[in-house]
Amino acid sequence: MPEYEIRGITVRFPYVAYEPQLKFMETVIASLQDSQNSMVESPTGTGKTLCLLCAVLAWRECLIARKQMYGLIRNTPNSIGKSTFQNNLLKKLDSAVTNNTNE
Repeated sequence: MPEYEIRGITVRFPYVAYEPQLKFMETVIASLQDSQNSMVESPTGTGKTLCLLCAVLAWRECLIARKQMYGLIRNTPNSIGKSTFQNNLLKKLDSAVTNNTNE
């Protein structure tokens, strides 16, 4: 199954995506990251429903991973401390779930 990196989110798509489908998914993910509404349109038969589902599910998967990682780090005893790896992972998850234009 092809995977596409869109605004820091890995989106699994069951087919090789066309450029308009990638743009559609990018718009959906940008809306989710920015907590904004979005109106998108595309001609009949271009895979709007599939693009929407794949983009939203990928973003949600990243959101859940971020919440799980926060839970693990929050429960790390202070005597152990938080590693650079944990902090970098949290930053990457944060930037993927929220507005991310650099990665």
